[in-house]
Amino acid sequence: MSVGWIANRNAPVATCLAALALLLHLRWRQDGRRGSGALAVLAFAGGLLGGEMAVTAVAYLAAYALCLDADRPRGRLLSLAPYAVVLIAWKIAYDVLGYGAHGSHFYVDPDHPLRFAGAVGSRLPLLLAAQLTPVPADLSSFLGPGSETGHLVAALALLAAIGAASWRWLAGRPAARFAAIAMVLSAVPLCSAGASNRLLLPISIGGGLLVAQFVTWVRERRQHRLPVGAPARALGIAFVVSHLILSPLLLPLRTLELGLYDRAYVQAARSLDRIDDCGDRTLVIVNGPDFFFTWWAPVFRFADGRSVPPRLRALGDAEGPVEVTRVDDRTLRLRAERGFAGHMLGPIVTDPDHPIGVGFTYVATDLTVVVLQLTADGRPRVIEARFGSPLEDDRRRFAVWTRDGFRPFALPAVGATVTTEAIERREAMRYQFR
Repeated sequence: MSVGWIANRNAPVATCLAALALLLHLRWRQDGRRGSGALAVLAFAGGLLGGEMAVTAVAYLAAYALCLDADRPRGRLLSLAPYAVVLIAWKIAYDVLGYGAHGSHFYVDPDHPLRFAGAVGSRLPLLLAAQLTPVPADLSSFLGPGSETGHLVAALALLAAIGAASWRWLAGRPAARFAAIAMVLSAVPLCSAGASNRLLLPISIGGGLLVAQFVTWVRERRQHRLPVGAPARALGIAFVVSHLILSPLLLPLRTLELGLYDRAYVQAARSLDRIDDCGDRTLVIVNGPDFFFTWWAPVFRFADGRSVPPRLRALGDAEGPVEVTRVDDRTLRLRAERGFAGHMLGPIVTDPDHPIGVGFTYVATDLTVVVLQLTADGRPRVIEARFGSPLEDDRRRFAVWTRDGFRPFALPAVGATVTTEAIERREAMRYQFR
């Protein structure tokens, strides 16, 4: 996912430069190479320009100063000062230029400390468990709504078992403490996004080192016939099975996940070929499975060498059926009993702390949408879409998602209501255009 998902390719760029900064910092602090220290700061700055994920370098630098740096406390603290200056300057520029997350429950900006603390509490165990065990951080996304609590409990139980089996070993080994502390601290800023294995790149630097040290210790103790407690021995076996056997076998399966997404979205976009003159008219999608199927359809069509509508208007993304009533010659009223944005990607575009209230109005050049009614959890249930010209304007085409992909949408008469097919996103992901 870190490489195959284009929008996430900043992750390996930022992590690579962050790791380079750590390597150069070690050469400075251990070998006395001052030039390496200057290059380390430059690498850190470059990493921040590559992506926010480079912030995780601070976790490794701080953990090194705390656990392994042989200098006096004042010298350790001063060694971090250049990175602090770069980090502060970057954050100021980041805020001034308007970067950050807003209006999303999936992405939580650390500038909102209470919300971010809640995100850390619910996401940090998932990331750490995903790093140390075969349980993926995004497991609940595959299992569906209602599985989040069970996933979190399972992650906490696994981490508690690992901690109980390794804490004595960890307490007496500075390098192991460095790896553990860096792993945990590096995961904290990553909790600003929904837990996913695609976030594990920087965490795996410390996590890999921690696992390698523990497995090596167990093996050496066994070779020299020294006592190893049953919990530690079981943990060592679990690490070997997880990281040396299951992980290589599961990687291709996770890679195939991208192919599944690509096929579904590309196939859906191709089905818009059924809409007459789609490439020359404003395309209005009355309802679709989610925003990848609807809002991104022109992107997939462009990449596929197909005609692209000059303008797209997506009215709904409700998984259930939608009642579409024609109010007058220019206005449609859409009612989704289960609400809009209720799919697994809904939290990306909704935010309980910034709810959309009744009367909320969105105005585009040729369309005004007003929210008339909300669901119990604050999502739009009834909206009214008023166009700037009669609905039958030849410059406009209407489409709706069906079990057979996108199909032309037949506008009802004034005062009449039609109901669209119920959409199940899992079914949509298996769609093939024919």
